[in-house]
Amino acid sequence: MTKKRLMKGISLILAGIMVFSVVGCNNNAKGGSRAEEAKKNAKDAIFREEMQLTADFTQQGAKIRGDKFLLYAGNPGEFQFAIGDASGNLGASQTVSLESEEHYSMGNCVTLAPDGTVYFVDNFSDYNNNKYENTLIHVDADGKELGRVSLEGESNPYSVVVTEDGNAVVRYDTELAVYDAGLKKVKIITNSNASQNWSELLPSGKDLLLFTYSDGKGMSAHKVDLAAGTIGPDIPFDARNGTAVAGTGYDFYSLNYSTGVYGVDLANNKTTEVFNFLDSDMSGDINVLMFDKETALVVGDPYSDNAFISIYKKVPPSEVVDKKILTLGAFYLTTDAKKLIAKFNKENPTYKIRVIDYSEFNSAENDYNGGVTAFNADATTGNIPDIMMTGGISNIQTYINKNLFADLTPLMEKAGLNKSDYLENIIEAGSKDGKLYNVIPFFYLNGHMIKKSLLNGKDGITIDEYMELEKKNNIAGKSLWYETQSAVISDAFSYNTGDFLDVSTGKCNFDSDDFKKVLIFANEFPANTDNMEEIYKDADYNSAYMKDQLLLSSFGMGSFREAYRTEQSMFGEDVVIIGFPNIDGDSKPVINPSLSVAISAKCSDKEGAFEFVKMLLSEDFQNQIDNGYAGSRGIPILKSAFEKMGETAMEPYAYKNDQGEWVEIDPSEDTYQRGGKEYPYQNLPKERLEYYKEVCTSVSSIRYKEDQILNIINEEAAAYFAGQKSVDEVTKIIQSRASIYVKEKQ
Repeated sequence: MTKKRLMKGISLILAGIMVFSVVGCNNNAKGGSRAEEAKKNAKDAIFREEMQLTADFTQQGAKIRGDKFLLYAGNPGEFQFAIGDASGNLGASQTVSLESEEHYSMGNCVTLAPDGTVYFVDNFSDYNNNKYENTLIHVDADGKELGRVSLEGESNPYSVVVTEDGNAVVRYDTELAVYDAGLKKVKIITNSNASQNWSELLPSGKDLLLFTYSDGKGMSAHKVDLAAGTIGPDIPFDARNGTAVAGTGYDFYSLNYSTGVYGVDLANNKTTEVFNFLDSDMSGDINVLMFDKETALVVGDPYSDNAFISIYKKVPPSEVVDKKILTLGAFYLTTDAKKLIAKFNKENPTYKIRVIDYSEFNSAENDYNGGVTAFNADATTGNIPDIMMTGGISNIQTYINKNLFADLTPLMEKAGLNKSDYLENIIEAGSKDGKLYNVIPFFYLNGHMIKKSLLNGKDGITIDEYMELEKKNNIAGKSLWYETQSAVISDAFSYNTGDFLDVSTGKCNFDSDDFKKVLIFANEFPANTDNMEEIYKDADYNSAYMKDQLLLSSFGMGSFREAYRTEQSMFGEDVVIIGFPNIDGDSKPVINPSLSVAISAKCSDKEGAFEFVKMLLSEDFQNQIDNGYAGSRGIPILKSAFEKMGETAMEPYAYKNDQGEWVEIDPSEDTYQRGGKEYPYQNLPKERLEYYKEVCTSVSSIRYKEDQILNIINEEAAAYFAGQKSVDEVTKIIQSRASIYVKEKQ
């Protein structure tokens, strides 16, 4: 596939997608906590695959209209489609030839009409002559052209919708162009509210539903009266941060890729869970379209090993097997996490997990902190989920201090798991006073790389030594790639938190000589990124570290192989991995959990909840390592898996083919570029592996980030950077404000 074809294909996969960003209307579900509500409805939104379908082309998108669905793909010079129905009948694929390879169908502008015909937009782009044309084409189910019309104007349309009475409506950025059944333009409806941005258009009988976004109100729906040519007032709704899709049974459906599909009733501003993915043993990248409340078309990512097209049917609640319900909260759910939960639900005979996705409460209006706010509200009442995926909690120690989580030590012992089989330092990082509250099955190591030869035999560097090194190389204020004053402060605080804040007691130390030195160091750097190109104009990033034009490189180590590859390609010699320069030169990297989990202290079935934790700590799960990597999970904490990752990292680089066999990559093809030259990657030597392992087993702190404290520091430090106050004056104010804030949080 050519690059041009690939990019167009990727854009078409996302056709018709609209992501809402709204906060749920209720802080806690009506009638009780979110956790209680999740347990009540455990059988109401379960679907099972009824039949799988096969198309003879790789579809890039799908649309539903009534009881029919459309699969389609747009490639240079042709448009392909096939039409099926909710009973699983799929017609033969049709190909509509376009004039040339410069013509392709715009995936967001494909729609299935109520009569089973198809509309799509042919986009012609002649970049050399700056000529662009869009044509709306109407074809029947056999691909025979029924009509076409040139879409006037230079801007590309965003979507096409056909109403029940045959009007085709083309949505642009600020207007709707209405065409009758003969493709004659009959009306233009313009955006009369400049503060609103149009987001999407859906059919609604003879009229339309238009979705808008405004800073003051967030997302709203509007009914469009085509006959009158008017756009109705705002209709607020709770769409659970989903994607709006059409379907019968509700005004529209909201597809949340993390959790499931919700039906939205605009008249009552009510959102109902219709299809829960994890309850239905589903995970991975999928697109779900609802024919009605009980039938769905589910399409897997066509460019992955999860490619499929299936009809799913709702399982009657009376037929759902009874299991004990455990709730699990998360601030975001990765594909890997969803697969884990689906695996647990499918294999565990006694327990079933229901997810509370706190990301549903994130929005631009709350700076995407709505999930943390909702969790804090639940924590205040003690009604948090039974299990909590703690990724996203930057100050986990605060919650441990408030006795929010249970000690997992006795649960480990009862399950026959020995702490000594796991990396002690990672276990200790989630513990307090010998009690384990936060389990970190996989982690990344966050820190900075610096040439070993620059440290004069030491394993760290002080701020003073670092600043001297900058002066020696004439790179003061530009020794870190595109770093600003606030970024320096953030790094210094995140990697050396203990120098300035005791997270257990809340005691602050921001008026110390240590922190004053941080501000003095940060003052070397630019206030913002406005002139970065000028500042770094003489530095070639690929070779700047070798030439000492850059000194510290931010680094996240998730595998030993990748660490050595970075070392080779960027530095060309051995490095030392540190945290960030500090007053004593002893700054260490920090633990950044890629997966971490805790159990509520108020969970009524802690042993049941630990069944999920036990799965994450199992040998089978911890050993899922590919050629020295562990995928997106990072570094495992089971010692045997940790050692195995090291052993496989020293083997020649290989990949797994379609047959599941490992194939070594020819060294001549496994290369990197530096200074305009190409070099082959070398295999990881034992000496460097042992160093990386030593670093991993010596870290002791979880990366801590407290945005409010950083805001206080940056607000007050601005006066020092501007020369308006001394460093002593601003650190005194920072110490006072930060101490008050931390005391309130304790």
